[in-house]
Amino acid sequence: MQSFQLEPSFLLLLDEPVYALDVSVQAQILLLLEDMRKELGITYVFISHDLAGVEQLCPIVLVIYSGSIIESGPTNQLFQQRRHPTRTY
Repeated sequence: MQSFQLEPSFLLLLDEPVYALDVSVQAQILLLLEDMRKELGITYVFISHDLAGVEQLCPIVLVIYSGSIIESGPTNQLFQQRRHPTRTY
Protein backbone atom coordinates (compact mmCIF):
# COMPACT_ATOMS: atom_id res chain seq x y z
CA MET A 1 0.00 0.00 0.00
CA GLN A 2 1.36 3.40 -0.98
CA SER A 3 1.24 6.29 1.43
CA PHE A 4 1.83 9.98 0.94
CA GLN A 5 2.91 12.83 3.12
CA LEU A 6 1.00 16.07 3.23
CA GLU A 7 3.22 19.10 3.05
CA PRO A 8 1.79 21.45 4.16
CA SER A 9 -0.81 19.49 6.04
CA PHE A 10 -3.77 20.62 3.93
CA LEU A 11 -5.81 18.17 1.89
CA LEU A 12 -8.67 18.93 -0.47
CA LEU A 13 -10.92 16.07 -1.58
CA LEU A 14 -12.34 16.61 -5.07
CA ASP A 15 -14.98 14.10 -6.20
CA GLU A 16 -15.81 14.60 -9.89
CA PRO A 17 -15.23 18.38 -9.59
CA VAL A 18 -15.73 19.16 -13.29
CA TYR A 19 -18.17 16.39 -14.22
CA ALA A 20 -21.23 18.38 -15.34
CA LEU A 21 -19.44 21.46 -16.61
CA ASP A 22 -18.96 22.73 -20.16
CA VAL A 23 -15.58 21.70 -21.63
CA SER A 24 -14.24 25.27 -21.61
CA VAL A 25 -15.26 25.73 -17.97
CA GLN A 26 -13.69 22.35 -17.11
CA ALA A 27 -10.39 23.54 -18.55
CA GLN A 28 -10.55 26.79 -16.57
CA ILE A 29 -11.28 24.96 -13.31
CA LEU A 30 -8.44 22.47 -13.90
CA LEU A 31 -6.02 25.31 -14.60
CA LEU A 32 -7.18 27.10 -11.44
CA LEU A 33 -6.66 23.92 -9.38
CA GLU A 34 -3.21 23.45 -10.86
CA ASP A 35 -2.26 27.06 -10.08
CA MET A 36 -3.56 26.73 -6.51
CA ARG A 37 -1.54 23.57 -6.00
CA LYS A 38 1.64 25.28 -7.18
CA GLU A 39 1.11 28.57 -5.33
CA LEU A 40 -0.42 27.30 -2.09
CA GLY A 41 1.07 23.81 -1.88
CA ILE A 42 -2.34 22.17 -1.63
CA THR A 43 -2.57 18.39 -1.83
CA TYR A 44 -5.55 17.04 -3.79
CA VAL A 45 -7.31 13.71 -3.80
CA PHE A 46 -8.89 13.97 -7.25
CA ILE A 47 -11.58 11.33 -7.84
CA SER A 48 -12.65 11.26 -11.46
CA HIS A 49 -13.56 9.32 -14.57
CA ASP A 50 -12.24 12.27 -16.61
CA LEU A 51 -8.88 10.83 -17.65
CA ALA A 52 -7.80 14.00 -19.44
CA GLY A 53 -8.29 15.94 -16.21
CA VAL A 54 -6.46 13.28 -14.22
CA GLU A 55 -3.55 13.39 -16.65
CA GLN A 56 -3.38 17.19 -16.48
CA LEU A 57 -3.68 17.64 -12.72
CA CYS A 58 -2.37 14.53 -10.98
CA PRO A 59 1.28 13.58 -10.59
CA ILE A 60 0.37 10.19 -9.07
CA VAL A 61 -2.59 7.97 -9.97
CA LEU A 62 -4.36 5.09 -8.27
CA VAL A 63 -6.57 3.00 -10.57
CA ILE A 64 -9.48 1.43 -8.71
CA TYR A 65 -11.50 -1.41 -10.21
CA SER A 66 -14.34 -3.14 -8.35
CA GLY A 67 -13.32 -1.42 -5.13
CA SER A 68 -9.67 -2.51 -5.21
CA ILE A 69 -6.53 -0.62 -6.17
CA ILE A 70 -5.17 -2.45 -9.20
CA GLU A 71 -2.47 -0.01 -10.33
CA SER A 72 -0.62 2.94 -8.91
CA GLY A 73 2.30 5.11 -9.87
CA PRO A 74 3.37 8.24 -11.70
CA THR A 75 0.71 9.46 -14.11
CA ASN A 76 2.89 9.45 -17.24
CA GLN A 77 4.02 5.88 -16.52
CA LEU A 78 0.49 4.57 -15.99
CA PHE A 79 -0.82 6.26 -19.13
CA GLN A 80 2.03 4.82 -21.23
CA GLN A 81 2.14 1.28 -19.80
CA ARG A 82 -1.35 -0.14 -19.56
CA ARG A 83 -1.45 -3.21 -17.33
CA HIS A 84 -5.15 -3.73 -16.73
CA PRO A 85 -7.23 -5.15 -19.62
CA THR A 86 -10.28 -2.94 -18.94
CA ARG A 87 -8.30 0.28 -19.36
CA THR A 88 -9.24 2.09 -22.53
CA TYR A 89 -7.04 5.18 -22.30
